[in-house]
Amino acid sequence: RRNNSAPAGPSNQEPFLRWITAIMDEANPPLVHSSSYSDKEVVMPIAFTDRLNVEFQKAGTRGLSLFFATGDDGASGIPCRYGNCSIFNPTFPPSSPYVISVGGTQWGRPDRAQGITTPTEVTADSVTGSFITSGGGFSNRYAMPEYQSMAVQNYVASTQMPPASMMYNTSNRAYPDVSAISTNFIIYLNGSQSPIGGTSASTPTTASIFSLLNQGRLQQSMPAFGFVNPLMYVLSNDAIPYFNDIVAGNNKCSAIATNCADYGFFAAPGWDACTGLGSPVFNLLSHATVLSTGNASVSIGGGSFTVESGSLLGPRGMWGPGVLAVAELKGTITGLTVTSGAASLKIYENGVAQPVSQGSINYFDCSPNGAPCYPKDPLSLFLTAPGESSSSFTVRVPFRMPRAQATGQFSLILDGKDQNKNSDFAVTFGYEF
Repeated sequence: RRNNSAPAGPSNQEPFLRWITAIMDEANPPLVHSSSYSDKEVVMPIAFTDRLNVEFQKAGTRGLSLFFATGDDGASGIPCRYGNCSIFNPTFPPSSPYVISVGGTQWGRPDRAQGITTPTEVTADSVTGSFITSGGGFSNRYAMPEYQSMAVQNYVASTQMPPASMMYNTSNRAYPDVSAISTNFIIYLNGSQSPIGGTSASTPTTASIFSLLNQGRLQQSMPAFGFVNPLMYVLSNDAIPYFNDIVAGNNKCSAIATNCADYGFFAAPGWDACTGLGSPVFNLLSHATVLSTGNASVSIGGGSFTVESGSLLGPRGMWGPGVLAVAELKGTITGLTVTSGAASLKIYENGVAQPVSQGSINYFDCSPNGAPCYPKDPLSLFLTAPGESSSSFTVRVPFRMPRAQATGQFSLILDGKDQNKNSDFAVTFGYEF
């Protein structure tokens, strides 16, 4: 740890670099990491944070997801806890473009005068009964990454921003990315229950949600998320509420309700500098990022045509509603000669089949024995196999996932003809999402 009694410098820093390099030295590191610790960006040498960013990028390419707490003292940071609330103080690593930064929320009281009859999720704020105030704002060091530019620009254009005297730059990396409940976590301390709170609670909560999503993906032979920020911001553009949008509260104050700045950031529809995109909704994110699979088989005259496994492929594993994905099916033909067939793709929304544009969907021709697939004319593929023997095949079909519904299904139907028996058959392999 840094020696706080001595000036901060290259040789006197928090052990972030030792930690991440130790993780990267492992052959099979854990896929999800949650850190409830950060430091003021300004006291960390640029060379030090630059090197950390390199390691964070390496971690993402290895499939690791790094979650960091934004801090508990609002936009002005920990100096405000001790009465110095004159400027904003971004924290690092939360201000790194290559980690997932997590803010805090709390349950707000019903307000019948405003027509609010049930508790709503609002920005964690010490003034409104939270243990802390959610950290958030803009880096003073790193440029805004492209994946969040649209969301943040919408916020800056539509929300009253603090004066420039608070020392912040809206063209830089904005944080948090997401948030979760951070108040009234019950722990046992010395045999007694005790409520605690902080972004030290919301961050492992969020990390655990993505750990469960990762588990589902791995069970379906899908890649781990890794650096998940670009996917989250893509999903936030959809009409489906993958995140609870937090629209109330601000982060003017520190964790001490009497120590507040004159200015802070306000929650607003969409991304905001208090709670990011909002709190993740597990079941909807699961529908969007993890698909159920099974198998299907048909027997004809002693032979069989079996689809054994299926998965969704996409660029770096990042896909969701409205994004082009590829369905990959693997199967086996046993004791059956299939000389021709046709592939069709049906997309269902609320159980109703939707038309598929031939201009945006191309089907692939696939060779037997698991050989790769190559582009061919739309709506046609050919499967060949030696008579009365086994042959494996792989079929890959690109398609664009529907945007309008939170759940749905698609089916890939393979129609073939048994040359020896002169009978038609069809095998359907479906996903639900």
